[in-house]
Amino acid sequence: MFSCFRFDNLLLVPNPIRNLRQIANASICTLPNLDPFEESVQHLIEDVGTDPGCVGPKPRFHVNSKGLFAPVPETDKDDLILTSVKFEPILRPDGDDFDFELGDEVFPYRKGNQHDNVKITSDFIKISYKLKSRDDEQDNNRRVFFSSKVVPRMNLVKKLHRLNKNSPAGIPINILVLGFDSTSHATFRRKLPQTVEYLERKLDANVLRGFSIVGDGTTPFTTALLCGKFVGELPRASKRDRERQTVDEWPFIFKDFKQHGYVTMHSEDDPKIATFNLRLNGFLDPPADHYTRPFWIAIENSGVRKAIRKQTTNARVCLGGETLHNFTFNYALSMFDAYKDTPKFAFSYFSYVSHGVPDKLSYVDEDLLKFLKVYHQKYHNNTMLVLISKWIAKYHE
Repeated sequence: MFSCFRFDNLLLVPNPIRNLRQIANASICTLPNLDPFEESVQHLIEDVGTDPGCVGPKPRFHVNSKGLFAPVPETDKDDLILTSVKFEPILRPDGDDFDFELGDEVFPYRKGNQHDNVKITSDFIKISYKLKSRDDEQDNNRRVFFSSKVVPRMNLVKKLHRLNKNSPAGIPINILVLGFDSTSHATFRRKLPQTVEYLERKLDANVLRGFSIVGDGTTPFTTALLCGKFVGELPRASKRDRERQTVDEWPFIFKDFKQHGYVTMHSEDDPKIATFNLRLNGFLDPPADHYTRPFWIAIENSGVRKAIRKQTTNARVCLGGETLHNFTFNYALSMFDAYKDTPKFAFSYFSYVSHGVPDKLSYVDEDLLKFLKVYHQKYHNNTMLVLISKWIAKYHE
């Protein structure tokens, strides 16, 4: 079973809004038929192309399909100091949604170790090594990379299978949600032409052309989506409050899926402006079984991330020679590979590539198309794919 939906903010409502619940149930306007390529607005749109120009070396080590630490295929090790190669798990501190910590260092190529057969037990690892040749761009001649790949938890699988048996889902399908910040319906069509064509012609996607505004900003939008509530209806969790309450008590949909035996994922890439952390106190406990926030905090605090900001105008979308959005795409797919026989609910939200600068959404087009082709080949028959977007970026002088 397959379905794909697009949301956008074309439903206009009176101002001021006094009672959103009443308005939400009323028919108050007809959706306009807007042309994304209307000539009068074209001077406001910049064509930045599809290549962000990420500068830097590609990683030489990764976690392979067997979950083992290994060289990337065709990696040349001749200029590496192999005994310097190490990786460290990236972990979430207990009860802390605003930091990360590194686990024990592992040196796979030192004498007595397992070399390429080290089993990875953490979703996120920091990889580094030294070169034999001098490299002035890296401190201590050490290069640093990051890897994200879902590691299945067998104890979790057993627990979820019991829950699924006792309380099976009404429709036994996987659900994968991909969300893009600062992206209107028109922007989506303008900047992702290959994606749109594939969605509509190959996947026969259902396109929803209306959107009911439930508040100003990402937090109200995502809260309504994941909790089915307005922010004002939920326990206060603002950083301005003395109590410093977290959002753990909010009725997130992850909790419902878990009760029916689903493995869950929450992935949001820019930790500085994360939905439940920018103005709210975040989570005491991870909201989902697989939670990417510590990974992104580690990246933001890394030397390689700081260095790339000085080298390219597209620093928001790059990590060395890699695009940041591909970390999210690959992590989502790795969840489906890791839990083949377990129902899955995954929520992935992209901010780096489009927040505040929606013209750069075009950098995603080719990679999103590749992602959709993998989805079509492997998961089309048992996974509902939902593409959503929060309205266009707000501008001011």
